Amino acid sequence: MIIISIKKGAVMRKVVGITLAFGLISSLFAEPNIPLDKSELKTKMEKIAGVTSPFNRDENFPKDYFLVPKNLPFAIGITLHHPRSSELGLSKEQIEKILELKKSKMGAIVKSAKEIKGLEFRLLSMLEAQEGKVKEVTKEMNDLVDEIAKKKAELTKGHLQCVVEVQNILTKEQRMKVGEIIGAEKHGGGEESKKKSEIDYLELQKRGEEVAMGLLKSMKPMVVESLKVDKSGVEGVILCSQKAQEMTKNYNESLKDGWSVRRTAIKYRNPENRPDRVDLAVMEKIIKDGNFSKPLITDVNSTHRVYIPLVTKKPCLACHGDKIDSKTKEEITKRYPEDLAVGFKEGQFRGVIVAEFKDSRECTR
Repeated sequence: MIIISIKKGAVMRKVVGITLAFGLISSLFAEPNIPLDKSELKTKMEKIAGVTSPFNRDENFPKDYFLVPKNLPFAIGITLHHPRSSELGLSKEQIEKILELKKSKMGAIVKSAKEIKGLEFRLLSMLEAQEGKVKEVTKEMNDLVDEIAKKKAELTKGHLQCVVEVQNILTKEQRMKVGEIIGAEKHGGGEESKKKSEIDYLELQKRGEEVAMGLLKSMKPMVVESLKVDKSGVEGVILCSQKAQEMTKNYNESLKDGWSVRRTAIKYRNPENRPDRVDLAVMEKIIKDGNFSKPLITDVNSTHRVYIPLVTKKPCLACHGDKIDSKTKEEITKRYPEDLAVGFKEGQFRGVIVAEFKDSRECTR
């Protein structure tokens, strides 16, 4: 599962995975320990990498600049971001140690890869400048190759050290599970990765927003009418408790193209809207980014989720604010004894509408 953010109007007909994102095959119900914003990472790495060589259009930065780019694991990515990484059963302490390792290592790795790329470009410039003028490779070229090889060896040694340190954080059982996950990719991940690369994320986002907004529009009259009848919010609490889940169910039954919609929040009111681990990770990212107008897309196995952030509006404060009428508060407590959805201010992040599409091969409108 990889989180993807797409700005409206962006040209992104197909999203292709990059190695650092570890877009590997997922097993049923698997989730990453930490979802990764694939689009954001790709953009960031492309910016750092700079101009691509005419001989390396499909550059995989920084991995291409390792001495051993294909036959060693990227242990941090597998344990944190792999779609099945939650199966490792890492403790909070283990995840924190791996995150700290990532923080201490990644900057140096990227910087070193950038330097090596610069040397390779320099070698290419020498070759082009002396084209047809020399009969043998010059000493200067050979020396530059030696320097590139030395730097690649140093970078790979650092990579190896990183792998060893991750191995030491894991238990024997967890290390065996990593091997199982890698083995599953070897025997079936290729076709799944190909399917993911052909997904039209722009169309998914567009349709996801449509169905999500459709649910909100269908429920809005009920909320507006309840506040007209009773501005304290008591009537709204009663109506929502009686009608909201039923309306959501009926709305989903009306969708005939594989989509469904639900509501969730970190501070939820109805236990039926309790978020799962992926929901929580996405909402934490939304809060961290502070952008409540940008949908986020995430893949969880064969299901695509489009998350639409919701902000707290003035009418919401009657039932969800920090100054709720005593009768309304009493009604909320009676119907939702474990309620968390209070204390909001206007403009704050309230939660998300999640539009889910279960068949990655079709996205009809």
